[in-house]
Amino acid sequence: MGGVQVETSPFVFDGPVPPAQLAGRDRELAALRDRASHGRFCLLYGPAASARRA
Repeated sequence: MGGVQVETSPFVFDGPVPPAQLAGRDRELAALRDRASHGRFCLLYGPAASARRA
């Protein structure tokens, strides 16, 4: 009988991404900083939690 193989994702989804890890996203980061400093609303979205588990 074979054992169970468990694979984990190298991608961390559980917390904020440090600015230094936003590779190639300098314009997006600058826009978010500008909007946040002026108290403007920003919506960030990504795949649903259930889609990440698939």
